[in-house]
Amino acid sequence: MAITGIKKLVVATLPEDGEFMGGLQAYFSTAGRPEHRPFVQRLLGNVMQQADGIKTDLGAAIGRLRQP
Repeated sequence: MAITGIKKLVVATLPEDGEFMGGLQAYFSTAGRPEHRPFVQRLLGNVMQQADGIKTDLGAAIGRLRQP
């Protein structure tokens, strides 16, 4: 019952399409840098883009993958 009541109070909306551009540009300007490629390859090698891949607990996974 409490969850149902809370859901009535919470309104979640996405920003307008134009508001995404700044964030995407910032992301790609850093994530696309050559020094990040090895780590991105590790993420993808650990089934990052699978529904049941590491993205279900991405923070912990990144911590593990950043270890030498």
